Parts: sequence; C-alpha cells; structure tokens
Amino acid sequence: MVKWFNNLIPKKKTQSKAVLGVNITPHGAAWCVLESGALTTQSTLEGNFKQPADALAALFQQQTPPALPCHISLSHHFYQMLLVDSPNVPD
Repeated sequence: MVKWFNNLIPKKKTQSKAVLGVNITPHGAAWCVLESGALTTQSTLEGNFKQPADALAALFQQQTPPALPCHISLSHHFYQMLLVDSPNVPD
C-alpha cells in the first residue's frame, strides 16, 4: 500500500492550484482533479473491496491519476474511532 501512496505524492512542487481527491468505500472507489473549483478529470470504479489498498490498486489499474497534492477520504467501514478517557499524567 505504501507504493500506491508514494505514487500520489508529487516529486516536485507544482505551481498549479489543482488538487487530487480520492474516495474509497467498500463498494467502490473514485478520484477526481479539482482545479480552481472546477472538476477537470475523474475516474470511478464499482466493486466489493475488503481493504482500502485493494480498492486503490484496482482504481489505479483502471487509470493512473496525475501526481498532485492529494486528499484521501475513507469510508467509515475502513476505520474505527474510539472515545477513551485521557490518561493521568503528572503536571
């Protein structure tokens, strides 16, 4: 999975204001490029995915996105947040 994330990170700083958005759910995955508030490029894929890495790999096999600053959104099915009490620590 690290290999896929490394593909999302641009090697050089770009002057473009474009950003890549990736959305991963158990039932599909999608990426899009937003530039100046307008959707310029997109790709979607439907399927059943047990792991986010599987969805990301399948999506990128379909079409490789451009190397831009990236925001990834995972479905709540792929993570779990727990509310816990704060630990006792000395002042």
